[in-house]
Amino acid sequence: MDERRQFLLQQLEWVKKQQELFGEVEQKLVELRVLANEIGNATCDEQIAELRMEMEERKEELASLYEAMDSPTY
Repeated sequence: MDERRQFLLQQLEWVKKQQELFGEVEQKLVELRVLANEIGNATCDEQIAELRMEMEERKEELASLYEAMDSPTY
C-alpha cells in the first residue's frame, strides 16, 4: 500500500507540474497574441502612411496635369 501511495503522490506532483506548465504556456500565448496585434497594427500604420504619401504624390501629379492643360502651350 505504501508503494501505491508513493506512486499516486508522484503522479499528483506530475499533474500539478503539468498544470503549472500549461498555465505558463497559456500566458505566453496571450503575450504572443498581444505582440501579433501590435505588429499587425504597426504594419497597417506603415501601409496607411505609404498610401497617404502615394496619394499626395498623385495629387501633385494631377495638379501638374491640370496646370499643363490650362497653359496656352498645351
